[in-house]
Amino acid sequence: MAKRKSQKPTRQQKQVETQKEAYVFTLHRKPCRWDVLVFELGLALAERCRQVCVSLSDKRLRFKGEEPGILGRTLGQGFGVLMSRNWPDEAAEGPMEFWPMNEATAEAAGGRVRRSCLEPLLRKYMLDHGGLYYPRLNPSVQRLAKELSEAVREFLLARCSEGGDLADALVEPLGPTGEYFPDNVLPADPARSTGDVRQDLYELSVTIRAGDDAGVLKDKVLAFCREDPWIGQELWAALQEQLDDPGLVEDFGRGEAPEMYIADNFVFSATQLEGKTPIEVLLERQPDMDARQRERLERWDREAFQGMFLVEAMEGDFLEAEDLQTGQRLRVTGRKVEQIRRAEVGGVLRARVVPWEDHWLLSGAQVYWPAVDERDVQYMREDLRRQPHWRPAGMEDPGLAEARRVQQEMYETWVGLFGTDELVFAEGQGLRVALERFERHWIGQAAASQSWSEVKIGLPEEASEALDVGLIMDGQAGLMFHRGYGAFRDVFEGAGPLREYEADILWEYLLEEAISVRMFQRMAQRYPERMQEALRDLLTEDDFLLERDFERLLRTFKGEEMRRPSLPRNVVEED
Repeated sequence: MAKRKSQKPTRQQKQVETQKEAYVFTLHRKPCRWDVLVFELGLALAERCRQVCVSLSDKRLRFKGEEPGILGRTLGQGFGVLMSRNWPDEAAEGPMEFWPMNEATAEAAGGRVRRSCLEPLLRKYMLDHGGLYYPRLNPSVQRLAKELSEAVREFLLARCSEGGDLADALVEPLGPTGEYFPDNVLPADPARSTGDVRQDLYELSVTIRAGDDAGVLKDKVLAFCREDPWIGQELWAALQEQLDDPGLVEDFGRGEAPEMYIADNFVFSATQLEGKTPIEVLLERQPDMDARQRERLERWDREAFQGMFLVEAMEGDFLEAEDLQTGQRLRVTGRKVEQIRRAEVGGVLRARVVPWEDHWLLSGAQVYWPAVDERDVQYMREDLRRQPHWRPAGMEDPGLAEARRVQQEMYETWVGLFGTDELVFAEGQGLRVALERFERHWIGQAAASQSWSEVKIGLPEEASEALDVGLIMDGQAGLMFHRGYGAFRDVFEGAGPLREYEADILWEYLLEEAISVRMFQRMAQRYPERMQEALRDLLTEDDFLLERDFERLLRTFKGEEMRRPSLPRNVVEED
């Protein structure tokens, strides 16, 4: 009897297996039956996306290659969050019900998922991966979300109602998956059912427990960044963008350290989710978190900072270190013993530290220089103390008060000299001339007042060749240099619908991280009605209100600048 040849997996089957590996990689726990439902829904959404996208009028939403699979998995996970955390929905009354699953509950779920998950996640996905802001009422997004919500309804009714192959996932979500997923060698979490299906689903998401120590807490925050669909794709985009940074390769080499550094930065930075940090999002997702753990995470979000630390003493798994920026002594340990054991007295550590009880913990990847010469340490100390950096309350940078004092004097002197706090030049050469004039005037003033410090004003090398250059002496942010500022200002001094080039200017100023949020705040203070009119036109949101929506918009694009106190941009040189 002839032997039957084993069938090779098709290309589509291989892609699905790869997607399963990617899915379980993001989890902080062993996959369970609920994950099969979420993953299979993601496959169904990806397929519907492929069918619909080809006919969308907006070609940017015509996803190709692996994109539909990634987007489908993200939307499926969004459904999981919606269900497990009982996502609030202003248009709905009471919690979303799936038991029993029938035509009525499937129909209601499709509409709820569309409003609270599909539309916002589609817009967020485009912002994360393409820097494209889609308004709430974009026709292409609305059409795609409608089709996807219908796919959700069909999926729930066909596969999750009585007799469906995934019906058990709504009854026993913690059940085993058999060989459906590859083993990620992680424990089950929760280890057993609570007896309440909703509570089981709640605890399947990243859940901070009262007994979690600092190491577990940090691992769960990182896992949350990977798992949560609202910020997971933003983290992935950040990794793709930054991993080839020559500076990171020089500091850490290649391997896991650069990824650790980027992920750690992400945890403590503002996201494009209205400027919220991942820690803030996690706190929102878990409203009944243990009070002590909530306080610890809130301190991490407020007080974590990066610095340069001189190791002065070693005591077991702790080191005593001087923050070279402020001169303050800190007691520091690491999540792993080797983080401390490799240090020695006289070495310098560049690291982020987070508060824990009465000491500090190293966070992310560190750069370490052993046995640094005392002259080099002194140079680092002096250089750092001339450059204001953010520190938590109670760790005030000694140079910050002086920098702010000098900045105020510079502002007053600048306005007294030029009669205005902003100048616009057709060519960059005029900017250089103005700066030289100001520096001569400042030096003359300083000679008459020994309390005044000299300042060093940095200017990009290409400034002389730039066109339409704005030189702004801002009372909060100090001296700023921006290209295209005259055209940007003209948008708000004009009237009527935005011209195409004006819309391009506003998008450039919104999306470019190097352009300060103060540019929009200054124009809003001067021209509030025109700002509201211009943003309604730009965003195609007729109901945009300056007093309600302006800060939310700015935090989406300028969140990192807004979450920390404004620091002077002018470097103060000691007399």
